[in-house]
Amino acid sequence: MIVLPRVVLDQLLTQDKIVPGTIADLGQSGMGLGVRTDEPKPDIGSAEGLKRTLLAAKSIVITDPCWRRRGLGRGGSSSCVM
Repeated sequence: MIVLPRVVLDQLLTQDKIVPGTIADLGQSGMGLGVRTDEPKPDIGSAEGLKRTLLAAKSIVITDPCWRRRGLGRGGSSSCVM
C-alpha cells in the first residue's frame, strides 16, 4: 500500500505500477488565494473573473509534492516517484 497525491497515483497507474481499480480517494484539500497587502483586490467572484485574474498575474506559485526530486530546492516529499 502507498499513500500519495492522486495525481502521482494516476501517473503510477499509467506506468502499470499500481493495480487498476485499487486507487481510493482518502480526502480533499482546499486551495486558497491570497493577495499581497500592496496589491488591489482581484475580481474572483466568478469563474471568468478568476480566469482573468490568473491570466493577468505576474507569477503564480503552485506547490509540487515532488519538487525536491526534480532538483528545484530543499524539502519536498521523499516518497515521490519520477
